[in-house]
Amino acid sequence: MYSVTAMTSDFGRRRYRRFVLAFSVVLGAALGAGLGGFALLTGWWEVILILLVPLAIRVVALLRGNAGAFDPAVWAWPVVALVVALATLVLVSPDLAGLGLGLGVAAWFALIVVGGVLEVVFDPDGTIAGTTE
Repeated sequence: MYSVTAMTSDFGRRRYRRFVLAFSVVLGAALGAGLGGFALLTGWWEVILILLVPLAIRVVALLRGNAGAFDPAVWAWPVVALVVALATLVLVSPDLAGLGLGLGVAAWFALIVVGGVLEVVFDPDGTIAGTTE
């Protein structure tokens, strides 16, 4: 049988994992929109290939048997960013590229602030906030 504290701790960890996965997806979308807008604005579509570097690192870690490479939150942001950047490059008109870049940068900074606050709130062990409660 599980004790009440073990169940609460498991629930907190699951809640934290959902937060990390959702945050990674939203962060990837903001990064993809910004990078796609930058590529469209400058006409340098090859800049999107930068997103293949974190994916290559994950694949190498997966092939070497690193346990952290199997985590879906680790894979989420580069995959989402690559898809959104390519979609932005193909679907958005060059007149709106500056707006996409601006929204991507604004979303990035907003996510850093909001994500930092939520990281402390959802931390299952209380290590960030300095408490164990």
